[in-house]
Amino acid sequence: MSTKSRITRVTFPVKGVDIDINYQTVSPDSESINNESTIILLPGWSINAHANSAKIIAKAFTQISNNKVIIIDTKPSKIIKDTLYLEALAIKNLIEKSGVKKIIIAGYSEGGIKAVNLTTILQKNPEIEINGLALMEPMGLYTQESKVKVVGGFIKDTFLDTPISIAKRVLLRKDASTIKTALTAGSDILSGMANEIKRSKADYPQKITSQLNEMFYKSKRLKEITVPVILIQGLNDPVSNPKKLIPDFEKLDEKTSIDKRGYKNPYREAYLKKHVFIKSPFIRMLVGKKVLPTHAMPVEDAMRITRASISLIKEANNKK
Repeated sequence: MSTKSRITRVTFPVKGVDIDINYQTVSPDSESINNESTIILLPGWSINAHANSAKIIAKAFTQISNNKVIIIDTKPSKIIKDTLYLEALAIKNLIEKSGVKKIIIAGYSEGGIKAVNLTTILQKNPEIEINGLALMEPMGLYTQESKVKVVGGFIKDTFLDTPISIAKRVLLRKDASTIKTALTAGSDILSGMANEIKRSKADYPQKITSQLNEMFYKSKRLKEITVPVILIQGLNDPVSNPKKLIPDFEKLDEKTSIDKRGYKNPYREAYLKKHVFIKSPFIRMLVGKKVLPTHAMPVEDAMRITRASISLIKEANNKK
């Protein structure tokens, strides 16, 4: 597996605002590469394109799919309303300029909102085929009850629950090799925050408030998605909780887990079809239940999550 370590930086003006884009390409072995599709990976809040946690997810996608993955992060030059949508417009410009024709869009946490926005933009382009949208513990699925609780839950999850989850895996003699990689999520977030504070200076509080406001409310663009959707969430995720998304979540709860991805929960998926992804032709919801599912689950269990996502996206496209 090879990774291009060099980060490419470009800037696109969008509605009078310069959007800086950093991106990095992760490729499988040249002998086995599948050039049919490219996976666009949008990492979470404060996780940059060069972050180890983003590369862990990207490498898992390349290993499972043999597709090239492009990790993309974005930063606006100034505080703007609806910033995550304008950042998605800049990503759209990058993708169209690259000449890529078939893509899978994957978003993690805050990157999930960008992925939703990007999907609604690109699906209008007849020259680009979106084979699927993989949302890994995305923000913006529902309106949060309390901003304070969400921020507090996120901090607790990152710096307490995730290490506990890792410790449990070690005690159970499972995935001991993930200790170092899973802990990178927290360090990447801290590093990203420090860099953004340095970059934004006095504007940082206002900028982060603007971003958080978009993350705390249900995205109005979910209902516009017309491509297959794979939704993966941790059972106890404090910021993207399936129990808060779907009423009576436990109804028909026959262990619709990541490992049992072939099983459909008709109640949950019918709810998502009626109330959330109303135009999507294919919806699957998988829930991480092993040990202590945390918001860092896509990093901890990158192989399981990417395998499930790619498998279900292939199923969706085979039904076309």
